Amino acid sequence: MARAPEPLKSRLKKSSARTTLSRIGYPYIPTVYPPVSQLAFAAGAWLSGWDWKGQRWVFTAVDLGVISILILLLPLFAIPRPWVLLYAWNSLVLKEVTNLAHVDVLVTFFVLLLLFYPA
Repeated sequence: MARAPEPLKSRLKKSSARTTLSRIGYPYIPTVYPPVSQLAFAAGAWLSGWDWKGQRWVFTAVDLGVISILILLLPLFAIPRPWVLLYAWNSLVLKEVTNLAHVDVLVTFFVLLLLFYPA
């Protein structure tokens, strides 16, 4: 039998939550992230709570999706598939996506998906 989720008010009292919330520069300003980004953040929080590992897992999975789409797209533009390594081994991409869980990879994913849409 599934137990009821812990109320938000009690979860916010935990030390891990207080540590995370203390790092927010302007907590009174609402989020500027679009809904898809917020869904990705919610998935990461669902995976690991207040720990950033869940965010990293979500954005790394999206990045693997980007790499997969590039593998499919490159031949359509007469570019050899091994060129996907220019993206996959790019140290800036690895740092921003895997280490910092940066949201830009979501935009990249959906822009690449648009290239499959016939004009």
